[in-house]
Parts: sequence; C-alpha cells; structure tokens
Amino acid sequence: MSFHLKVVAIDRLLFEGDIDKMVVTTTDGQLTILPNHIPLISILKIAPLIIEQNGERKYLAISGGYMSIQRHETLIVADIAEWAHEIDIDRVEEAKIRAQHALSNPLEFVDPTVAEKELKKALNRLHVHDLYKNGH
Repeated sequence: MSFHLKVVAIDRLLFEGDIDKMVVTTTDGQLTILPNHIPLISILKIAPLIIEQNGERKYLAISGGYMSIQRHETLIVADIAEWAHEIDIDRVEEAKIRAQHALSNPLEFVDPTVAEKELKKALNRLHVHDLYKNGH
C-alpha cells in the first residue's frame, strides 16, 4: 500500500509520486508517515526528509515549511529544500564556518538568531549528505 506525496519549494517541484512511507521532523518531533495516516497540518523543522519508495530511500534537506496530510495526498511546502546529491559540500562547509564565526564573535553586528539558523541549516545539509553517502 502507498500514498501520494508532493514536495514543493519556492522555486520548484521536488517530488511527486506514490511512496511507501516517509520520515519528517515537525515542531512536535519526528514522525513516520504511513498510508492512511490521519489528517494533519504541521510546521516542519530544519531536518532531513526521508522518502521510501519501492524499497529505495531518497533524502532531502528541508529548511522549514509545513506539511499537510489529507485523505488523498500529503503535501510538503518547504521554505528551502534540496536533494542530498545536489548538496555542494564545499559551500556548506563555508556556510558552517561563517555561522560559527558569527556566533563566536557577537560584536560584529550579526543577529545571533540568524547565525544560529544558518548553522542549523548547514549542519542539516551535511547530515543529509552523510545519510545519502552511507545509505542509511
């Protein structure tokens, strides 16, 4: 048994198809979504989205958004999302270093909330890339 999933970000449709299950992290915690899940609307955290389709896992780095589960379709609208294989590790490492520098040097007029969010996004992207490379 499967269910229909659509994942969109501001700039593109990332995925649309029938899947077996997915793992997503909301503000209430990590959820495994299976067919016939109860209707739900939830805010997404900066975290991986793992999609299982025909025994294969697909990994997306999600940077916020929301999820709506309805009777015939689950929709994820992400603020920012990218497939694990699209992640540019060099750029992510640079972003991580910039965010860490901003957090450790508070006198440089950088909003610490913004720096913390950028660090979380970079760490999530690295984690998703590692999941993909290690086949978890």
